[in-house]
Amino acid sequence: MSKIIDKRRSPETKERILDAAEQLLSERGYHGTTLREITKLSGMQVSLSYYHFGSKEDVLLAVVERRAGEHVAHFRRSLEKARESSQGKPLTVEALIDAFVRPALERLVQGDPGWKSYVQLLAHLAFESARSDYAKPFFRFDDLVAEFIEELKRILPDADYKDLHWAFYFLQSSTTNALLQTGMIDRQSKNLCDSSNIEETIQEIKSFFSAGLLALRRFKP
Repeated sequence: MSKIIDKRRSPETKERILDAAEQLLSERGYHGTTLREITKLSGMQVSLSYYHFGSKEDVLLAVVERRAGEHVAHFRRSLEKARESSQGKPLTVEALIDAFVRPALERLVQGDPGWKSYVQLLAHLAFESARSDYAKPFFRFDDLVAEFIEELKRILPDADYKDLHWAFYFLQSSTTNALLQTGMIDRQSKNLCDSSNIEETIQEIKSFFSAGLLALRRFKP
């Protein structure tokens, strides 16, 4: 009996369930994944999932929270590095975009399988309805986005906050789609474009969105 209790309480058991959930949720989304499938992949019993977490929504929350602190810190280091490179001068729009886009895209191709699953899971959640309770764990990243928008306001002080929020929303949407690796642009361009080339993807995003953001100054009413 003591061995069973030890297994139930084992941190390793909890981590195996979270690893399996992270993988399946990133591949199939929330509605396409069941607790039974998660525990099967982890090699555990369904009862252990309930023991450690409870509902599928609780599992999702635990998956997001497990890496959230490190993920947010990764973005903040990227922004701070850009500030250091500017040597006290205002950042360029391209530098700010790079600081936001690069961390997740590089983690997608350079990180371990767990990190790849994590950033793709967040991409799925970003496209979920704000009215869905299970998507709420993603909202904790809103404060991070606000930091980048404030930095953008310092670069473009005359731009209206409403315009900046719309612009950054479109930037996030573009980055999110790139993280999902749909291969859409490869197919539609007949492989003229290579979405697996992260440097090319980042450069194209920077080129397009920097022009749009700078236009906010030119077309100010």
